[in-house]
Amino acid sequence: MELNPILLLIVGFSIVITLWRAIFVLSSRYFRGLIVACLLVLALMGVMLVIQPDQAGTVSLIAWVIFLVIPAQGRRLVEVLVARGRYAQAIRLAKVIRILHPADGYIELPDIVQSQAFERKGDTNGAIAILKKYESHPVLGIYANTHIMRLQMRYADLLNWIETQATPSEMKRDPALVENYLAALGQTGQLSRMIHEFQRLHTTLNRSRAYLNLGYLRLFASTGQREPVEQLLNGPFRYLAPPARQTWIALTDMSAGKIETGKNVLRDMGSVQDDIVQRSAAYWLQNSPAVASQVLSAEDLALLDSIRQEFDQYHAYERSAALVNNRRAYATWVIIALNVAMFLLEIQQGGSENLETLYKLGALWPPGVLIGGEWWRVIAAMFLHLGLAHIALNMLALYILGPFLERMVGTIRYILIYALAGLGSMGTILALTQAGVLEPDLLVGASGAIMGLVGATAALYLHDWRVKRSQIARSRLLRPLFIVVTQFGVDLLIPQTSLVGHLSGAIFGFIAALIVLRFTRPKLALASQKSAPQAQPQDA
Repeated sequence: MELNPILLLIVGFSIVITLWRAIFVLSSRYFRGLIVACLLVLALMGVMLVIQPDQAGTVSLIAWVIFLVIPAQGRRLVEVLVARGRYAQAIRLAKVIRILHPADGYIELPDIVQSQAFERKGDTNGAIAILKKYESHPVLGIYANTHIMRLQMRYADLLNWIETQATPSEMKRDPALVENYLAALGQTGQLSRMIHEFQRLHTTLNRSRAYLNLGYLRLFASTGQREPVEQLLNGPFRYLAPPARQTWIALTDMSAGKIETGKNVLRDMGSVQDDIVQRSAAYWLQNSPAVASQVLSAEDLALLDSIRQEFDQYHAYERSAALVNNRRAYATWVIIALNVAMFLLEIQQGGSENLETLYKLGALWPPGVLIGGEWWRVIAAMFLHLGLAHIALNMLALYILGPFLERMVGTIRYILIYALAGLGSMGTILALTQAGVLEPDLLVGASGAIMGLVGATAALYLHDWRVKRSQIARSRLLRPLFIVVTQFGVDLLIPQTSLVGHLSGAIFGFIAALIVLRFTRPKLALASQKSAPQAQPQDA
């Protein structure tokens, strides 16, 4: 299997999606450098396709990683380091990544981190002095202006500034601005407006996982919802220091009516070596938050309950997708182990690209199954692979896709879906070969079953959207479609892949998931499966 066209498709699709999000989903004025970087990588890809087509995929991948992936992941790591209070390391990292992406606020990032360090140490004037330099900055202007007011605890002014300075277009496209808006509403006790504005602007927050999580935290803390607050603090905000976590819990308790319980915790924050926590505690000791049950109407509470249900669905998705849960995906690890064991056996028996070895170990040869009755090949072929690149890509896909679905539907149902998709993929190829639509080919690979996981994920999102009215599920329906389209492009470019096997696997996985999600248990009819192979193996 050739990697070059696969790498070209992966990089190409990634850049197209990134450009689409930067221009049409988010505010393009904040991502001009990203747009330029994407166009430059695309231009490099075009040049390489002309002068050195065999290396175009590798060169494009390297450029994509250096100029797009590393800066983005580096910025996320800077945020994690800041959350942990490791400012010196965050500043050093910020100085490195701004070299690769000297736009979109990256070049000023070390200054911003330094202002946060000043803020944490209690040097509010030092933090404000840095931020004032960027009040008119095209990218950082909103952050600088709003954060100065938050540092000065001028939440009424912050609310007025957002309502008078931010345009409707900016509110619809800038999740950071929406988070500031929600913070101002919460800090000024306007809980009813906060709930309704969160619901109205939820789509904007959903464009950024970080701001969506922060929006949920502010909303639930301000309305006394302790359980979701604890879920957030133990999940995406687990990096917060204990005093900061205790402050959020105290605010939640006070908003729930446990005023003295919360105040007792806040009084203990006076000796904490964290000025942000100290100032926040002092603010709430002087300005007790509104008690949600006393100010919210029945309509407000009903809407809050609807938001809570949506959060529960979102939290389930995020928890299941967390990398830490990959260790608990037992069925996925067993399937990966079986595939690797079979690959090692291929090498021991003569080589993973040796046709006779693959045939002997169980590659799907339609005449052998349909005429010779070797039905065992339908199962065996799902665990064989053609070369190192083939198994590496398939196992990487399984590692990425499998744990989430396994945790969402359960291990038994997951295995059922995987098996049905793989068998359905192989069965479709046999049926079309028998009908004369396809020419007989030797087929190996877990790709049909893995594409079944993609189809099953789409079914899960569709089910949760239609049955549970989950807007999070609705917003994610395009992700499986993107994978299917990418795979379709790979199949068209690489003759050694089976378009029929991949699409039929996705369809069978989709149908199987819809069935198991309705709590039925379809019966698996596993049939146990000689002419010599003449064709080049395909990836099923």
